[in-house]
Amino acid sequence: MRQLILIKHAAPLKIDGVSSHAWPLSEEGREKSRQLVDRIRSFEPAIFVSSDEPKAKETADILAENLGTLVRTEARLAEQDRSDVPIMDTREYISTMALVFSRPREHVIGTETAADA
Repeated sequence: MRQLILIKHAAPLKIDGVSSHAWPLSEEGREKSRQLVDRIRSFEPAIFVSSDEPKAKETADILAENLGTLVRTEARLAEQDRSDVPIMDTREYISTMALVFSRPREHVIGTETAADA
């Protein structure tokens, strides 16, 4: 039976002054991606589909390389556009994202609503 496994990208390297859409993985993120390999191996993924954002693509590349599968990028998988948002501390980011998803048709942060994204 075919299954869809959703995997969030690993921890990015947050670079002040650079849009989160352009952040690569941090070294911790690369290590966590390698650790994830054994946890998903039994699902026998045939392909990884990733957004073209570096942190997402790099996560998929690490998994695919270690599992002998392919990666395809899909531009429509992009995150909400927050290119105008500065780096936030973790607590503030989590509470803001909770607000974004509780009010999907309202503009909370970034350049678009959650519904538009």
